[in-house]
Amino acid sequence: MRFRSVVVGVVVLIVARSAGAHEHMYVASTAAHGGALALSYDFTRSFPVVPLPGSDQYLGTDPAFNALLTDDPTHGLHALPKGTVVKWEITAMDPEVSVVFNGKTMKVGARAKIGRMPYLHQHPEWYLSLPPGVMADHQLSFRVLAKGFQPSPVYTGTLHPELPATSTTTTTNPGGGSTTTTIACVPPTCDDGDECTVDTCQVDGCHHVDAADALAVTCRLDGLSRLLDGVPQAGLGVRRTLAKLYRTIGATQRGITKWQGGGPAGARALKKAQAKLSRLVDVIDGAVKRNQISTTTADALRALASDAYDKAVLLGSG
Repeated sequence: MRFRSVVVGVVVLIVARSAGAHEHMYVASTAAHGGALALSYDFTRSFPVVPLPGSDQYLGTDPAFNALLTDDPTHGLHALPKGTVVKWEITAMDPEVSVVFNGKTMKVGARAKIGRMPYLHQHPEWYLSLPPGVMADHQLSFRVLAKGFQPSPVYTGTLHPELPATSTTTTTNPGGGSTTTTIACVPPTCDDGDECTVDTCQVDGCHHVDAADALAVTCRLDGLSRLLDGVPQAGLGVRRTLAKLYRTIGATQRGITKWQGGGPAGARALKKAQAKLSRLVDVIDGAVKRNQISTTTADALRALASDAYDKAVLLGSG
């Protein structure tokens, strides 16, 4: 969560997301540099969707696609080689379900590019249309594909409509009397614990919207810095690696700030910031090989760095 606000009596159409933990379907393969693609996710869990104000539709953005960045021997999964282009294909879909991906509505049989390894973090928008008063689950099926790999199995996701819990507040009017307003927000602050969302409480419940533009990059850079703060500085090599990572993050933040100023200088600064972010994962991988950073911390750092790079690339596409 980056910002919070409470809006009473105003309905704004924005992308809502469940206040629970952010979910990912991790793209991997069943063999090193080969085999079939696979999605690491528990598909017995439903895809939560919540009501869109003033419509018969429900919307959710979880789970999202993401890349498995390190091999998972326990489950027989392997990270895809860097540069692998991954697509997904919808194979079946109930009439009540629709999907928007990167601004385009997808139909059965349609394919779309998720991304190029290691940058696969993408949020489909899962829509469910239901008649008033009807609460029913509906499904879609899809698979992932990449050149040099067998297609993944077909996975089936279940869209499950959820209604927000409500709380009631009473306001005393200046001229006497009181007004009771029901606000569907639990907790009232709507803080989802994610610095990269803008959290608001509206008449239909909590809304959590992904941070946009420069904030989408800088919130992730802040998260990188905090993760590095928790790395034990045992030895000169570790301190040097951490210093390099901090310098890269700081230089990237300054580049994003310059980009906000606009003009040719801002465009050049953004290009340099993107280049620094693209190399950040290599620095993190090197630190893991030298046993300077734990694999758990490295996975979290890679995910944030990859997301920051994706958002920085979008800044230059406008």
